[in-house]
Amino acid sequence: MISFIVPYKEDNEERKSNLEFAKKYYSHLVPESEFILILQKDTETFFHKTRMYNEGAKKAKHNILCFLDCDTFVSSDSIHKSLTLAQEDNSVIVGYNGVAIYLTFKAKGELDKLTYEKLLAFLPEDFKPELNNSNDNYNVANTKAVGGCLIMNKQCFKDIGGYNPNFKNWGYEDTEIVKRACLLKKNVLSVNTKNPYLFHLPHDDDKAPRNAHAYYLDNEAEYYKITSMSHKEIKEYIKTWNL
Repeated sequence: MISFIVPYKEDNEERKSNLEFAKKYYSHLVPESEFILILQKDTETFFHKTRMYNEGAKKAKHNILCFLDCDTFVSSDSIHKSLTLAQEDNSVIVGYNGVAIYLTFKAKGELDKLTYEKLLAFLPEDFKPELNNSNDNYNVANTKAVGGCLIMNKQCFKDIGGYNPNFKNWGYEDTEIVKRACLLKKNVLSVNTKNPYLFHLPHDDDKAPRNAHAYYLDNEAEYYKITSMSHKEIKEYIKTWNL
């Protein structure tokens, strides 16, 4: 049915608890699914998210691939609609409507069991999906996001060259693969259902801004390099990745 591919580094207890929520949550949504956890190698000095996604895709036994972060959650409606849309070789599916809602530690502390209904309960009745709309429980971090839950079938993934292995850690990797898919004439579709949002659970992490890191600037340069290429140049560049 679907293979959930999750890159993971166990560097704090909050991230570990997020992963446990994700395992139970997605296996309940799609019982016929598999959950492929790719661990950071001890020899790696940075989190090589794109390599881990590519490694997971090779291990997947199902035709539909979902590239998932261990701390992101979309609704059952969104997953099942994405499953239908991803049957087409020409489609890359963002498994929500682009609105990424980041829950606070206060909100997470109230979760004993995670369901989408409980996540929605943290939003006020007059909730508006506007950037930086927030309270003590949540912050709308993005309204045009594409990462965290990206779905396509194996042929489509092969056609676009998989994830770009030149990215280090994270930052721009999802934006780049979506843009590259468009440049390679694939349809990129965002799912808009009754329950359309992506929720993100908090975890302790580096508090420095992403753009303070050299790898982020390198990733940014790689992204713009891709966007400047023609269809033919991208195809030739993908051949150098040795996936």
